[in-house]
Amino acid sequence: MKSAWASVLIVIGIVVAAFNLRPGVTGLSPLLGAMGSDIHLSAAFLAVIGMLPPLLYGVSGFITPRLYNRFSGLTITAAVMIMITVGLGLRAVVDSPAVFLGLSVLALLGMGIGNVVIPPIVKSYFPDRVALMSTVHVGLLQLGTFIPPLVAVPLASKMEWRGSLLVWA
Repeated sequence: MKSAWASVLIVIGIVVAAFNLRPGVTGLSPLLGAMGSDIHLSAAFLAVIGMLPPLLYGVSGFITPRLYNRFSGLTITAAVMIMITVGLGLRAVVDSPAVFLGLSVLALLGMGIGNVVIPPIVKSYFPDRVALMSTVHVGLLQLGTFIPPLVAVPLASKMEWRGSLLVWA
């Protein structure tokens, strides 16, 4: 039997993880124009950056079950939160489109793995509240999807595009 504190920490982890699985994707598009003045963004860059999320989310679907067989869901979730933070944080300060793409791959792979690993954590730790916790997870995932594009440009007007991207790390 797990303690109440352990359950609270797991809920907090689910909340934080769920909210952070999309902002790095949806908060980028509104800033690409502003970024182009500092970093040369070619048509090829824009094509690649646009196709990376679905590609890496798909790849994550194949990788995650193998990871889950070797590591616990909580360990994987902690690792992907680090991947997301490092990828998003560093890409906000680089000047190279190639390095930006590489860091985006790191963050997006973390997001994709997180998408796959959180539902089993919900089922494992809250078997009597799967519907409630799934609703919390999906609701926060959606908040993390639609809030960033709404605030990206206003943030960039105050903090430049780099600051706006850095907020999501």
